[in-house]
Amino acid sequence: MKNSANTSSLSTQSIAKTAVVAALYIAITIILAPISFGVVQIRIAEMFNYLALYNKRYIWGVTLVCF
Repeated sequence: MKNSANTSSLSTQSIAKTAVVAALYIAITIILAPISFGVVQIRIAEMFNYLALYNKRYIWGVTLVCF
């Protein structure tokens, strides 16, 4: 019988990785705000949106930051 902690779809490690992605997204957005919101917009933090293509678990982290 497999351990239920290892087979859970929302493990602690998965939630922690999602939280780190969300925190990095917010930090980079705030740090680079002077060049991100102006006449010419260079939004470096938007690169985190492509993490959802890499792994589906990052969809939650990116979505939470956008709200």
